[in-house]
Amino acid sequence: METPTNIAQRYIQASETKGFNYTDELNILNYLLNKFKPLSKTEYAKREGISVPAVNDRLKRGKLMYVEMIGRTFIMA
Repeated sequence: METPTNIAQRYIQASETKGFNYTDELNILNYLLNKFKPLSKTEYAKREGISVPAVNDRLKRGKLMYVEMIGRTFIMA
């Protein structure tokens, strides 16, 4: 197997090959969620003083960083 060249690929490989235990991965996830503070579309719309359709438009145009998980879209604000 080829050695990954960037940190994201190295993390994924370590995760898949049990290089991290469950607690380590949850601690990393907790750190990242606290760092990026994801907001729901509604929370982001209220904070920015815009409508949810306006948020959807920004997402469609690629103006916002976001992640989709648990069936929802979260804006990285």
